[in-house]
Amino acid sequence: MIRVILIILFLLQTCFAQQQDVISSSCPTSGHIYGYPISSYPTDTLINIHKRDLIATWFIAPASGYIDTIFCSVGDVNGVDTLLMKCVAQISRIGPNLGPGISPYPPPPQNWGHFINTHDSYSGIGAFWWEATDTTWYSTVSGSVPSIPPFGSDICFGDCEWGGYKIVKPNQINYHRPMDASFPVIVMAGENFVIFMRQWALPAYTIQFGASHTRVPEISRAWVFRAKDSLDGPDSKKGWRAIGGVNINIWYSMTITGNLPPNIISYDQLGDTNNAGSRLVTAQIEACPPLPSDSAGIQIAEINYKVDNEQWKSTHLNYVSGNIWSGEIPNMYGSVVQYFIRVVDKNGMEKETPPIVYHNTFTSWKYTSGWNLLSLPMMLYNNTAKDLFPNASSSAFVYTGSYVMKDSIFNGVGYWVKFKGDNWVGGADRFSDTIDVSSGWNMIGSISNTVDVLTIQTIPPDIIMSQFYYYDDIYKSTTELVPFKGYWVKVKENGNIILISNSVKK
Repeated sequence: MIRVILIILFLLQTCFAQQQDVISSSCPTSGHIYGYPISSYPTDTLINIHKRDLIATWFIAPASGYIDTIFCSVGDVNGVDTLLMKCVAQISRIGPNLGPGISPYPPPPQNWGHFINTHDSYSGIGAFWWEATDTTWYSTVSGSVPSIPPFGSDICFGDCEWGGYKIVKPNQINYHRPMDASFPVIVMAGENFVIFMRQWALPAYTIQFGASHTRVPEISRAWVFRAKDSLDGPDSKKGWRAIGGVNINIWYSMTITGNLPPNIISYDQLGDTNNAGSRLVTAQIEACPPLPSDSAGIQIAEINYKVDNEQWKSTHLNYVSGNIWSGEIPNMYGSVVQYFIRVVDKNGMEKETPPIVYHNTFTSWKYTSGWNLLSLPMMLYNNTAKDLFPNASSSAFVYTGSYVMKDSIFNGVGYWVKFKGDNWVGGADRFSDTIDVSSGWNMIGSISNTVDVLTIQTIPPDIIMSQFYYYDDIYKSTTELVPFKGYWVKVKENGNIILISNSVKK
């Protein structure tokens, strides 16, 4: 009933578009983009779709309204100029609370199931109940709990295939407009729906769909329906299959007829850095329609961030004034940092920005729990042990004939430190050091690049009497010194050990 009312509202809006009120120049009702556009989720892999196969992605409707246009990224199509494909939208039973990876089901990649269709001499199975000759669902999921049909009824009216076949052009963005058939695709805020596309050609033809490894959600939204077994490997079965690990480059634009989500007008897009410190992010955010105070309609404003392959974390954006919010991404040690801004208003309407990626070009390292024989090879702007090692459960110890506790950390020196959990350190590179050593055994440090021990020079010459040793549960000798490790070495008289490396890091 609600969907019918939305259709009536849509038709009224179409007939009387000139009478629509403008909510705000920065709170538009149309042209909202959702899904996985290549501008934010760059294509870095391709998924092959063969005859009668489908490719699908489910979404959570961010607002109530109708879908204007559906887009997808297509690669090669067997060298031909065009190929026919069908495109349909349906209600999705699969969502954040049901599906592969959600108890009791194992995570993807995971077979799911199919219907039987004896009229299909090619595969003998069906993706949907309405094309099945036997409406019994056949589960193929691993484990003792059977699956259920993943997708439900159509959410368009009339010709749900929007005029039937659509021409697919290779190596470009393809699009489908439901309104070309004058039948709106209506979605309601918070409901799960799926967009799928079916290859409908000779068995020899294959369509390559673009996909991205950028910001893949923990619960897979990427699905395929295979008409034949083993197309995704020896364990894959025909029928629906959650492939996981990627976002399929399918996205859509919609016109919103209900409450509008909040608007993120602008936000800082940080570039690469060689500084290990926290980074400030400022954003312009407003509720839609704007309230007298732009903090009044915003319930949650946060930065979500992660480094390398670690888990996503979040930190608050704080209201400043007007529509300005700001927050800090904390010290992020690692190579690749991703972040995005998420805003939720008091109606529960949500908006996220595309992910931003920047690189840390400074040297960084993660010490693990337990005792570590370590050194710090980077430039030290703060050399206080308690600040450098917040997860330490011991003091830092140096060796000068006996062990001595130290409150400050210096380059070139080896230290024993015990940690109660992971501890990141990092900073700007140092590619050379001259280290003071005393007659006998010394604990020394390293520099920001690997050093072959055969290249090490000393003053006076040839004072080294032993191999270099590092600690990895037991002492082990080594032929190279690596960053962030500490080493034992014996010399026959007081002097200096000189470490030099070029700036091309291993």
